[in-house]
Amino acid sequence: MNGITDSSKRWIGIDGGGTKTSCVIGDRNGHILGASLTASSNIHSNSHHHVKERLLHLIIDVMQKTDVSYDQIEVIQMCLSGCDRESDKHTVRQFFQGTEFEKKISIANDAIAALYAGTAGAPGIVLIAGTGSIAYGLSKDENNPVRIGGWGYLLGDEGSGYHIGQMALKSVLKSFDGRGSNTLLTTMLMEHFEIQNIQEIIPIIYGDQFTRTLIGSLAEIVMKADESGDTVAKNILKQAVLEKCLIVKAAINQMDEEEMSIVLHGGLFSNDRYKKMFCIQLNSEMNTKLNIINPDIPPVAGAYILALKQSNIPISQKVKNQLREHYQPAADRC
Repeated sequence: MNGITDSSKRWIGIDGGGTKTSCVIGDRNGHILGASLTASSNIHSNSHHHVKERLLHLIIDVMQKTDVSYDQIEVIQMCLSGCDRESDKHTVRQFFQGTEFEKKISIANDAIAALYAGTAGAPGIVLIAGTGSIAYGLSKDENNPVRIGGWGYLLGDEGSGYHIGQMALKSVLKSFDGRGSNTLLTTMLMEHFEIQNIQEIIPIIYGDQFTRTLIGSLAEIVMKADESGDTVAKNILKQAVLEKCLIVKAAINQMDEEEMSIVLHGGLFSNDRYKKMFCIQLNSEMNTKLNIINPDIPPVAGAYILALKQSNIPISQKVKNQLREHYQPAADRC
C-alpha cells in the first residue's frame, strides 16, 4: 500500500502558448492548490531543449509548492500551441521518455484548454482571435475535432489582430496615395510609430524589427479610431467580424449540431465594442441556437479540467463553482 487515497490524488494542467506557459495542480473537486509560470513552450518557435526544460520545471515546481509526491499525480495534461499533429505530440512525449512522468503525460492542442475554460469540458467551438485566428470544435462524441483557419499570417489569419493591423496600414497608404478615403488612422499611426511622414513607416514594417505582434498590436489603434467615429476603421472592423463569422459558420456546418456553445478567446474580444459587434453579426447569420460564452476561468484551468476528464471524473457543478470561486471574475455572456 502506498497510502494514496482519492482525496490526496492530484491532477496537473498545463496551457502552453506562444509567449507564456501556465501550470496548475489541483484535486478531484476543483480546488486549485498551486500554480507556476514560464516562457513559451511552442516547439516550432523554441529549441526543443528549452521547451523540455520549461515543461519539467513547471511540473516539479507545482509539486514542490504543494508538497506532492510523484505517486499522487494521476494525469499531467499538456495543452500546447504547435501540437496539432501526431508528430508534434510524439516530439513532446520524447522529452519525458525514461522519466517518472512518462506514463502520466497526455498532450493536446492549446485550443482545447481555451474551449474547456468556457464549456467546462462540454462540446463546443472555441474561436480564438488574437494576433492569429483559428476555430476549434469538439462535438458530443469528441472523436472528430474540427479545425478551421489557423493557416498563419501569410496564408490566413483572417479577422485576426494581424489582419486588422495590416488592413489599417494598407488603408493609410491608400489614403496617402489618393486611392482611399481620409482616415484618423494616418495621424494615430504616425503618433504610434513616432514618425513625421507616413512614408517613414516603410523601413519600420520591412525592417529587421518586424514581427507579427507589431502589426497585430495595431488592432487596438483601429478600435480607438472606430470609437472616435472613423469610417475607415469601422469598415476594417466590420470586415474582420465578417471573416470571424465565416470561420464559425464553417465549423458549425462540419459539426452539424442543433445547438452550439461558442467560446470567445483572445485579445480582440477584450474590447467590449468589438465583441458586441461580433455577437450581433453572428447571431443574425445563424439558424443554429448559439450560446456565446466569454470564459470566467483561464485556459490553464481548462487544461486541468481535461486532466480530470482523462480520469473519467465528472465535471460537476461543484467543480465548476469551485474553479469560478478560485478565479473570481464574473461570467460575461452576450
